[in-house]
Amino acid sequence: MRRYRKPFRVKKKKSIIKSRFFWLSLLIVIFFGGLFYFLVFSSVFQISEIKISGSQKIQPQNLEDFIENRIKQKWLGFFETKNIFFADLNKTKEELMKNFPQISKIELERKLPNGLIFRVEERKPAAIFSQNENYFFIDKEGIIFEKAFLADDFPKLQSLTLQDAPELGGVVIDKNLLSKILEADFKLKKDFNASIKE
Repeated sequence: MRRYRKPFRVKKKKSIIKSRFFWLSLLIVIFFGGLFYFLVFSSVFQISEIKISGSQKIQPQNLEDFIENRIKQKWLGFFETKNIFFADLNKTKEELMKNFPQISKIELERKLPNGLIFRVEERKPAAIFSQNENYFFIDKEGIIFEKAFLADDFPKLQSLTLQDAPELGGVVIDKNLLSKILEADFKLKKDFNASIKE
């Protein structure tokens, strides 16, 4: 008995264009690509409004310009965006504190779709620090933050150990020691109508 082999049939491959999986995948890629573009590059979420409150000595425009330069980001090396979701506000806050030593506290808030709100608290002078004929304001934390002129209203402190000019934003006196000096100055003013001069 002869055995006959069934003729081998070659299945015709379906064209990829006729595949449902292909069209579904393409739709998903287009959807997520469009969503990504909308969220990252669309003008809707590009930061265009920066509000600053609490700034008295520092010009709000200076702060705004500084923030504007810090929130710009480049994607893929050449796409520039100021996207509200990707702006690194913590880093911006750190750089603000470093470059503007007059600021003691900053609160940041995103205001969707395209705004940022910065609430600034400035340092208040508690005493004057004297170093090599230069005078600086220091706050109650002992942080030096601004050049000053001699004023009778503040006690004048001087360092006998610091040789170099102090750096703005740095601590020049322990806050507990400063607190005791200011307390003594307050009591002298209250009880004897006198104050610490130096």
